[in-house]
Amino acid sequence: MRRNQLFWLECTVADLPSDVEWLGENERLRYDQLRLAKRRADWLLGRWTAKSVVSDCLGMLRTPSSFRDIQILPDAAGVPVAQIGGSAVLVSLSISHRDGRALAVVGAPVFPIGCDLEIVESRGLEFMRTFFTEAEIESCHKANRGGELETLIWSAKESTLKMLSVGLRADTRSVSIDIDSRGRAESSWNPFTALVVDGHIYTGWWRVLASQVRTIISSRQSKMPRETSAIS
Repeated sequence: MRRNQLFWLECTVADLPSDVEWLGENERLRYDQLRLAKRRADWLLGRWTAKSVVSDCLGMLRTPSSFRDIQILPDAAGVPVAQIGGSAVLVSLSISHRDGRALAVVGAPVFPIGCDLEIVESRGLEFMRTFFTEAEIESCHKANRGGELETLIWSAKESTLKMLSVGLRADTRSVSIDIDSRGRAESSWNPFTALVVDGHIYTGWWRVLASQVRTIISSRQSKMPRETSAIS
């Protein structure tokens, strides 16, 4: 896999098999620990999507037997890691799910990545004052785009904090997001910039389709993400 290329895939609940025979042994143990039906459904969809994107990148067939061989397990920081036969697959991986849809992204190893999937909705001023920087709040006021920019900024923050392996344990205002949507392409990915409080600057990608926001970011400058169907 090229170091500066990211591959993504989305799946919905309609893609899930009716059974869980495609889970690996350790995954099945985790699944059995989940009690809430929604949590189980979200977890299964995320695992199915992650296994699909990993198998596509490895040139494997999407079959129950091959999916049992690929296990998606969290590391000590909670970051999903793909394993085959107990050994980590040499890819970086990120997963997100929302309302019956999941997004999974893979990139080259060593370079952490993050992704997020959100429904476009207005967060409200109190939410923004709690989680956004002053510059981000001002951008939302100027944009007047019915919650789209708010959702984009929030999603980009989530992706960036995932990439940094801190998640929402960190102050979301420690990451400042700049989204220039003047040249946006509806059917493609558009760049955004994430400035972290320690001075690091990262470039990520965003897309809005069917009232849903997707954001993807890597610790290494990457090309526009490609769907796994583009893998040759």
